[in-house]
Amino acid sequence: MATIDTTFKLPNAEVRDWLKIDDGEDYGSYISCHYDTNATTNAFETSEYNPFDEDEMASAKTLVTRSPDIDFAPSAGTFTVNKAGNYFITFFACVHCASGSGTVVAKIKKNGSDIFETAALFMTSTEDAETVCIHTVETLAAGDVITVTVTPASIGMRVKRGTGIVMLRVNGHYGASRYTAAGSAISSADNLKTFDSGMGGIGTLATTTNGVTFTASGGRFTPSAERMFMMMQTLVCGVGGTVSQIENRLTLENSTSAHGFMDILFSGGQAASDPFCSTQQIMKAVPANMDVQPTRGYPTAVTTAFTFEKGTCFTMFDISNNGSVPRSFINIVAKDTDNSNILSNGFKHLFKTVGGGGNIGPWPNDCDFVDPNDDTNKAVPDGEPDIVAATIGGNRGITFNKLDGKFTFDESGDYLVCLSIGLLDSDGSGTVANSKYYLYRNGESTTAGAFPSGDNSSKIVEGSFFVSSDFDPVTGMLMIIAPFEKGDHLIPGISGANGLELQDGTSIMITRLGPTRVPQAGFQQLFDGGSNGTGQPIVKTDDTIDSADKGDQRDRRTEQSPFRMTVNGPLTLRGRARSSLPFNVAAGKRGGKK
Repeated sequence: MATIDTTFKLPNAEVRDWLKIDDGEDYGSYISCHYDTNATTNAFETSEYNPFDEDEMASAKTLVTRSPDIDFAPSAGTFTVNKAGNYFITFFACVHCASGSGTVVAKIKKNGSDIFETAALFMTSTEDAETVCIHTVETLAAGDVITVTVTPASIGMRVKRGTGIVMLRVNGHYGASRYTAAGSAISSADNLKTFDSGMGGIGTLATTTNGVTFTASGGRFTPSAERMFMMMQTLVCGVGGTVSQIENRLTLENSTSAHGFMDILFSGGQAASDPFCSTQQIMKAVPANMDVQPTRGYPTAVTTAFTFEKGTCFTMFDISNNGSVPRSFINIVAKDTDNSNILSNGFKHLFKTVGGGGNIGPWPNDCDFVDPNDDTNKAVPDGEPDIVAATIGGNRGITFNKLDGKFTFDESGDYLVCLSIGLLDSDGSGTVANSKYYLYRNGESTTAGAFPSGDNSSKIVEGSFFVSSDFDPVTGMLMIIAPFEKGDHLIPGISGANGLELQDGTSIMITRLGPTRVPQAGFQQLFDGGSNGTGQPIVKTDDTIDSADKGDQRDRRTEQSPFRMTVNGPLTLRGRARSSLPFNVAAGKRGGKK
C-alpha cells in the first residue's frame, strides 16, 4: 500500500525560536487519512479488522494530510499524537458486503481499549455501499495511539473509497455526548431531545465538555462564551415499522426559527433493516448562555416506535484557537421547498443552479443557498435578558458562486472540508441506485455531464452510497483535510444518480486550520505561517526599517529589522536561545580594510 503524505512544514528551529513560535500552541494539530479513489480493503473480512492497516489493503493508497505532531504508521494503521490535548475524532466507513445480510460494529480505540462503539448496524449486499459515521472528543496525552476498527458478523465485508478518519486538536470550547447503551422504544410524534434525561427511553450516556455546560434535563449544551461551533449529530436508529421522514434536527432551544437558522436533514428506515445511522451537520455562531438542543423529529401524527441505539452521538466544537476565529471559513446549506431537480446520470456540480451555462446544476435557479450566520439567519435571542445576538458574522475568506458551484480560497493553507448529502428516490421505483460524490481541486467542467478536467484538475476524494425508495431518504457524510493554495477553487460534485433528488439540508462546511497564533492585547496582525503575506510581516515590504520598532525586545511580535542588521558577524544566533538585539548596524573594525 502506498501512502501520499502531505505534511505542513514548520520553519527551522532558529526561525521558530526567533519568532517565539510554540510548536504545540501556535499551530493546529490535525490529521486526515482517507482511501484514495480506487482503494478498497484487500478481502471480505469476517472478523474485527483495522481498515488503515496496510495488510488489509491491496495495492491502493491512502491520502494523508497532517501537522508534524501526529504520526501515521501504515504498517499498523495507528495514529499517534505528540501533543497532549482534547481531540475531535471522527471515523466514517463506507461498507461493502460480499453477499447476503449481516451486521457491522464500528469502534474507536485509545491505546488498544475501546472508547466508542456502535450498535450492530444492519448491512446487506443489495443495499450497499452504506456509510457508518461516529465522532466524539477525547482527551489524549502525548504518545497516545488511536486506532479504528470494523467488525462484521454473519457476512463478509470490506470498506472502500469514501472511508476515512479525521483527528483535530480542539483549542477551545466543546461538548460531546454519545450513547454507550441503547434507550427503550418511544412511540411519539413529538420532537425528541436526543440527550434529555426526562424524555423517557433515554439510554446510558458518556458526556465530556469544556466551556460548555451539559444539562441532562432537556439535553441542553450551553456555551459560556460566543464561539463559532461546528456541530454534528449522528442518529443510530431503530424503528418499529417503516418511516420515510426521520428528522435529524440541530436546533437552538428546540426551535428552527425563533433564534435563527438551524438545520434539518431527513432519513428513512424500516424495522427489517435497522439499526442504521444518519448524520447531519452545521457551522453556527452560538451566543453565550443559549442552549443547543439536538433532537429527532417525526412527520406530524407518525407514532412508529423509535429507539436511540448505542452509538448515537452529538459533537460541537469551536473552530477558534482559544477565541481567535480563523480568517477563512464558510458554511453553505441548500434550501428549497421543492428540493432539487430530478438528477440524471452524469456529473453535476453539487452546489450549482441550473443557470449560468456549462455543467448543468441540480438546483433550481431560485434555490436559496443559506449562510447560517449572516444577518438574516444568525442566532438571535427571544427575550432572554442574559443573551445577546451572535456577533461573529458569516462566511469569510472563501467565496461561493452558485452559478458555477465553486468555492474559491483567498489564502493558502490546510482546510477541513465537511460534506453532508441527503438523497431520495424521486420516482419511487425502488430501483437500486449507487450515487457517487466527489471533491475536486480546480479544473473546469463546461459540458453538461462531464467531469472537471484541465491542467490543474485534481480529484481529491470520491465516495458512494446506496439509495432506494424502500429505505430513503438516505444521508451520506464525508470529511477530509486537504491543502489549497490562494486562488484555488473547490468543486463538490455528484454523479450516477439517475432518478434521484437532493434533499434540503445538503450542506458543506469549510474552515482553515493552523498554523495560527493567539492574539495578544493591542495586536491586530500576527505571524501565522501563511504564504500570501496576510500575517504579521517580519520586515517591511519596501525594505525600509520602522525606526519606532527597531527589533523591540519588549514584545518581539512587533515588526523587526532584518536578521543581518541585528547581529554582528556571520548569520548565526551565536548560541543565543532568544536572540534579538537592539537596532545596531555595525561597520566592522575601525580602519577598514588595509
